[in-house]
Amino acid sequence: MEKRKVTKRFYTTKDAATYLGLAQRTLQKYRVDGSGPKFRKIRGHSFYDVADLDAWVESAEKTAITFDKR
Repeated sequence: MEKRKVTKRFYTTKDAATYLGLAQRTLQKYRVDGSGPKFRKIRGHSFYDVADLDAWVESAEKTAITFDKR
């Protein structure tokens, strides 16, 4: 029988925070104020799709900022 490597598609808040390099509380605050990645609520628990975490990080990408020297 062939073994398949199982990868998690959905992360708990703790795992998602680790994946993003954030504190759990920070991710919870982002969820409450609507500025964080998409999530799903199942039986009172929040879950994050890895694809949504990656998309959220990509959407936060900024280009260089130049300052007007006066």
